[in-house]
Amino acid sequence: MKYNPRYPKYICSICSSKDKYSPDRMLLEFYNTDLSGGLKIVYKDIHGNVLGEDDSKSEFLCLIDGKDFIVQEARFGGIVIQKK
Repeated sequence: MKYNPRYPKYICSICSSKDKYSPDRMLLEFYNTDLSGGLKIVYKDIHGNVLGEDDSKSEFLCLIDGKDFIVQEARFGGIVIQKK
């Protein structure tokens, strides 16, 4: 990965495309809230059914392959995932 001083621990697109889980093992997806940004967290069950959504956080802890990562809105839109 090319070094980015704003996001020094961000992960590659291959790793960020893997399944992401909450600490209590719910499947997660992350989106921008709208065109102006924001972080939207979508909680799903193992079948992909939406269980709930949350847009009240600016960052969120998730697990990928059992390792801790922080998800947040990127400065100019999008979502960035970094090692904790």
